[in-house]
Amino acid sequence: MIENQPLVNILFITFNRLYYTKITLPKLLDCNYKNYSVTIVDNGSTDGTIDYLKTIKNQKIDKIIFNKKNEGLVQPTKKFWHKSHAKYVGKIDNDIIVPSNFIEVLVEAHSKIDNLGVIGFCHFREEDI
Repeated sequence: MIENQPLVNILFITFNRLYYTKITLPKLLDCNYKNYSVTIVDNGSTDGTIDYLKTIKNQKIDKIIFNKKNEGLVQPTKKFWHKSHAKYVGKIDNDIIVPSNFIEVLVEAHSKIDNLGVIGFCHFREEDI
């Protein structure tokens, strides 16, 4: 444990959309929280995402999994949550930009609310509301 921070494992799922990945992944890897790791799962991208991911060198990356085909979101997430031994786990898709303090905020919420399970986020467009 770093500075008494519980370990957080985050799953980052990609499928194409290289443009988004180049914006969102660096933000995720530059979070303020110290004791976290990122597992990246690429679901068979064909747009250069795989080549880009192979160039990323960052100590926060635990591993990168390159699926031959698109397994969607549910299967990789279930596998990841089952295998993780971290106190907290999270999932970020490659079209979500996280603020630098989002891990601290979520860890604090979980520490203050005993029966808190999953915290989700979804971005709705104005016309969806």
